[in-house]
Amino acid sequence: MSRTSCFLWLILTELGLLLPSGVAAQSILLTPGSLVLTDQQRSGEITVANTEKRPVSFRVEPALFRMRPDGFLDEVDSLPLSAAALLRFAPRQFELDPGGAQVVKVAFRAPSDLPNGEYRLHLRLRNMGAPLSASPAGSTEEPAVVGEVELKIPVTVARAVRIMVRHGVGPGSVELGNVKAQRAGAQAIQIDLSLLNQHTGGSAIGMLVFDTNQTVLPGRAGEIARRRYSVYADLDQRDYHFLLPTPSGMPAQICVGVLADNAAAGSQPVDRRCTPV
Repeated sequence: MSRTSCFLWLILTELGLLLPSGVAAQSILLTPGSLVLTDQQRSGEITVANTEKRPVSFRVEPALFRMRPDGFLDEVDSLPLSAAALLRFAPRQFELDPGGAQVVKVAFRAPSDLPNGEYRLHLRLRNMGAPLSASPAGSTEEPAVVGEVELKIPVTVARAVRIMVRHGVGPGSVELGNVKAQRAGAQAIQIDLSLLNQHTGGSAIGMLVFDTNQTVLPGRAGEIARRRYSVYADLDQRDYHFLLPTPSGMPAQICVGVLADNAAAGSQPVDRRCTPV
């Protein structure tokens, strides 16, 4: 890329013009969003669906991410416990007709000397736009014109599925740290809380259950909301901020409990804590 093109690229980025009109129409439908593999369950599947009204080309590529305490993910070049060398996946590139779906198979193979731990990788599914065979040459690029200079900007949309490989360890666990609640309008509550990683295994995944200081299960009496949580194994603390609607009126206090994914059916939330609003 020439110096002029680089300069214009930066201008487009700063002005929010990097993605031209029509990009929002591109999408990727994935299921599941997370895949956990273990010594007992060494393979899994990811289903990719084309929700667009045209043929689309997809690419599957590995990526490494580190979770920050605020929950955002930073892409990194390496992880202490990367699963990149332990996983095989196929296909890596494919085309789908409108409404079509493709299963991507993922398999885990552990060397005999692999230390116990949770190894992690994300598989990024990239929507590459219309296949070359289905459209005129160059149609996967959108022109952006600044003055008399035209740039060709490749348009792609990507989403990622996290893969957790647990070798010799089970799921992790968390406990509640600080929990604060305050009014946010006539019928909403702002909740700020932290989850402390107990480092008892792999990443901790589960549900936060919010209620109005009444019995939550069975029947979920008094329950007003549930929110998913995940705390990666290498993170000490994860902070959450929720705005919860309370259409039935503002309670005097709000309670939150932790319900792990591996909890038995009918289990009560653990480490439940109440705070005044």
